[in-house]
Amino acid sequence: MNMSAKRIERFSVNALNWKSISGLVVLTLAVMVSIALTVGQGQWALSLAIAVVVFALIASLLATARIDIIEGMLVAGGGFYKVKVPLDRIHVAHARILLPDDPFRLSWRKNGLGWPGLNLGWFSSKGPKRVFAVDTRKADRVYVPTFEDFDIVLTPTDPCAFLNALGKACARNDQAG
Repeated sequence: MNMSAKRIERFSVNALNWKSISGLVVLTLAVMVSIALTVGQGQWALSLAIAVVVFALIASLLATARIDIIEGMLVAGGGFYKVKVPLDRIHVAHARILLPDDPFRLSWRKNGLGWPGLNLGWFSSKGPKRVFAVDTRKADRVYVPTFEDFDIVLTPTDPCAFLNALGKACARNDQAG
């Protein structure tokens, strides 16, 4: 049986950066102080359990945030905040790196994580569509419009390589379809 290997192109978003790690350190210190203050009240075990769960959830989102182009799909996100968009539903000709003076901005977070060094999930924007973001820094944001009811904002560590790979994958997908 000849099985062809899946074509995967993976792009890091550098979610484990100094801001996100600093946020985890501050969270850990705050939890330690909270536990120290509740030890005499018998609630320290509950405080510790809650802290471990919250820490683990945030750390897993930071560790799993990435961008993949795999078998005709763009998959972006991490943990339980993820989108999968067929390449033929991406308006690749209008995908672009957002310059610092670009008027596009993320607005209110609707559902997701707002953490120092990582915005992950669903946001509103000044435009008519909601936005799914995997956003780790202000520079090198890539805007990916779709033919769906949402657009995507990503921050791959190499935005030019990502846009190049996305364009090639969409062209291959068009030829195959």
